[in-house]
Amino acid sequence: MNSLPYWGRLGLYPSGGYYLMFDESIQGVIDQLEKLKQELWIDHYTRAIFIEFSAYNPYVNLYSICTMLFEFPGSGGIHRFARFDTIRLDEAEDFEVVKIVCECIFTLFILYFLIREILGIVKQKREYFTEPWNYCELLIIVFSLASIVLFFLRLTLANGILETFRETQGKQYITMQYINNTDELLGYMLAFVCFLATMKMLRLLRFNRRMSLLGNTLVVAARDLLAFTIIFGIVFTAFTLVFLLLLGTNLPDYSTFLRSAESSFSMILNKFSFQEMRMASPVIAPIFFFCFAIICTFILINMFLTIIITAFTIVKHDADKQSNEYEMVDFILRRFKFWTGAGKSKVEPAYSKAEPADDDCVVSDNCGDQVENLPVKVDKLITYIEKIYFAKDKAMSTEKIDKHTFLRATIAQELSGANSQQGAGPSLASARPVALSSASRAQELQDLESELADL
Repeated sequence: MNSLPYWGRLGLYPSGGYYLMFDESIQGVIDQLEKLKQELWIDHYTRAIFIEFSAYNPYVNLYSICTMLFEFPGSGGIHRFARFDTIRLDEAEDFEVVKIVCECIFTLFILYFLIREILGIVKQKREYFTEPWNYCELLIIVFSLASIVLFFLRLTLANGILETFRETQGKQYITMQYINNTDELLGYMLAFVCFLATMKMLRLLRFNRRMSLLGNTLVVAARDLLAFTIIFGIVFTAFTLVFLLLLGTNLPDYSTFLRSAESSFSMILNKFSFQEMRMASPVIAPIFFFCFAIICTFILINMFLTIIITAFTIVKHDADKQSNEYEMVDFILRRFKFWTGAGKSKVEPAYSKAEPADDDCVVSDNCGDQVENLPVKVDKLITYIEKIYFAKDKAMSTEKIDKHTFLRATIAQELSGANSQQGAGPSLASARPVALSSASRAQELQDLESELADL
């Protein structure tokens, strides 16, 4: 049959087996089914029956692939399943040139980014893999290359199917399982590329204050969220296993581990049927249901919200944890508005503050003279500052030195004058004034000595 293995609900069915090609007419199909029934073509050894056919709608140029599966478990009964896939084998002629151009541009961009990332790995070596966003770039390139390969593989398979369809006029069965799976994989690859490319927008939005705040909040709460994830996973897995063992034999939504996990997660979102659970297990199921609702919905979810709110509060009140990259965007916007004339620059010329310019100065030659005399004025300003501040310090130091020398000379002169008066021996009439003069001189000498000590 030239088909691929098929994964059903009860197991994996390999390719091959017994098959029957139906007749083109309805009566012929009915006769074939009657013959199979008489020959007991289906017996107790049969485990699965596949019915496959394809349909073509020329009005919309679409092909539909139908697969019906009937599984026979060993315990008896039948599990039925049907799947319908619609694909387009040949591209529409509308905007065909535009599509080809876009596909070529996409391929060139992927090749450019591939070369850029290879050069980045060669240049940075191990440091390249320390940046998380580099992994995003690599995944985008890998999925894009896989999409290109699957696109050409799908194109080759489509051309082969269309050629066979034209030769047989649609009267021969053509298996379309390969192209259907290829088209499905191509859709997955493109979905991953779009997802990762959209996630890269977060890297650009980090220049926004609010987005940067949210990103830093997740970074601060990373450890707490990791611990919470482990605890939540353990508790959620325990309840999933409980519901699988209690309700798996009676309710299809809990028949497997994955279905039980999906149904348990739906309980957190308030989507469940309590009546079915109570009918399947009247006593134990309601008890575990209420325990699950209290622990997972009220306790763990509130813990998660508390972790996020606490980290958000820390980042919001701590300026060191906030990114200031958004200032770059503000600077770019200001410069763009200034260059385009949409806004005024916040940095005004210095001469406009010194003497405001009127409308006549804008068109006169005096403004040009003022600009030319600007270096001269700056030199005068520097000289004036030097005279005011540095000259004052020099004068103070010189004054201190001169005062110090003057005091020492005065003390020495007074001491020499006092010694000469004692040697001359004054008369009785002038003895008292001399004594008063000597006492006042001594007091003055002491004051000068204390002032000299202060200096």
